[in-house]
Amino acid sequence: MKIISKSLEDTQKVAQEIVAKISSKKGKGATVLLLEGDLGSGKTTFVQFLAKSLGIKNHLTSPTFVLIKK
Repeated sequence: MKIISKSLEDTQKVAQEIVAKISSKKGKGATVLLLEGDLGSGKTTFVQFLAKSLGIKNHLTSPTFVLIKK
């Protein structure tokens, strides 16, 4: 499935919709999401919205940012 978001609001809505789909399948095995995109395309922002929708309160950072920072 390919999803194109044109705004932060769209990205947040998609994350919430995916969490709703995942939650409805509770107890039916693992769910794996693959995110692919260019640097700066919004993958980390999407994951932050996804985590927030799941109730995760920790701040999430980009693994690429951590690697480049070092």
